[in-house]
Amino acid sequence: MRWSWVGLVVAVLASASASCVGTASQVPVTPESSGARASKDAPLKVALKIVAQDVEGQPLSGVVFSARSARENHASALFGVTDPSGRGQFRLPPGWYIVSARAPGHQSFVDTDVRLGRDPPATVTMTLQPGGTVSGFVVDDFGAPVVDARLAWVPEDETAPRLTAVSDKQARFNFEGVGRGRGVLIAERMGFPWIRQAFDSLPRELKVTFTAPGRLRVRAVAPDGRPMNIYDTELEQLDAREPS
Repeated sequence: MRWSWVGLVVAVLASASASCVGTASQVPVTPESSGARASKDAPLKVALKIVAQDVEGQPLSGVVFSARSARENHASALFGVTDPSGRGQFRLPPGWYIVSARAPGHQSFVDTDVRLGRDPPATVTMTLQPGGTVSGFVVDDFGAPVVDARLAWVPEDETAPRLTAVSDKQARFNFEGVGRGRGVLIAERMGFPWIRQAFDSLPRELKVTFTAPGRLRVRAVAPDGRPMNIYDTELEQLDAREPS
């Protein structure tokens, strides 16, 4: 049998083409095969440093501070206390945290956007403003204690914290770290109209009195004095406002 050069070239090309058809023989690259392996020395937790000071820059010792995850609604918090130099530290997994602090005689501190990564240690510096304490008790208009009333202190100064409290079994409540200056107290309890009281300065002891809702009888008469039946009545409270 005699082969021509043209036929030989075609046969060789067909053989090469057939070897390229089908499943690829390339081995997938994995971290192990590429040599890129996770470092066993990578820290599972990183440092979050806390520095507490007053408005004059002096360190504050004994400040109770806490941190909790910002991504969980009911995350448990970790607590610490600053040392005589006004410093403290957490070791936490990298993530997004809410850091808060409180100290007697000072306003509460909250930072809702603390991002903790694997870079050099993060530091939260807290400058605590002067503050006070507001306490009191809740009763109805007969003098009986009212428990489980929800109260809020809303300062006029927007940089001061807004605080909330609930009256306890003795109908008492307490706000700590209240910003000095003017503020508004709001109180709510199911079965009673809500209360709003404004103050020009911090009160020391408060008595919050809920008044039982009253009754209103409406009687309609015609222009000539004859009584009329009422099928549809709307009442509007002129000084009604929604709690802020």
